[in-house]
Amino acid sequence: MQQSSIVKWEKRIRISTAIIFAILMMLNIYISEKFKTDFVFFQTLIMYILLFFQMGFNLLQFLSHTTNKHIRITMILLYTYAYISNFIVLLILLISPIDSMLVLTMVLTFFTLSFMFLITVEHQFKKRIKKRAQNSKKVSNH
Repeated sequence: MQQSSIVKWEKRIRISTAIIFAILMMLNIYISEKFKTDFVFFQTLIMYILLFFQMGFNLLQFLSHTTNKHIRITMILLYTYAYISNFIVLLILLISPIDSMLVLTMVLTFFTLSFMFLITVEHQFKKRIKKRAQNSKKVSNH
């Protein structure tokens, strides 16, 4: 995929996510209390799936901007670990006989923490790459 197509698809996913949740929130107002728990469970599950897609687009965008082989491999391994661990946590909690809302709250908390960790690591790599680029420009100018 080219960089422009990655950005285009990421933008489409973000807009689609916003539209889907606007519609789901409007539907949430009109649903009776009897079905509200199931609806919120379904809504949270959709959010979880869309966040998986967003995480993938973040990785593709980072890889399209980075040429350093070691940093690319490190980020691929970190994202793979995050995907696998989040998926395992989701499966374990959905299989266990816990209240469905508690399960999704726990899963989304774990997912959010791992996603924040990935964003922090990615930001540190970007700072390091930028600093190296500035240092190489200073050396080439002198």
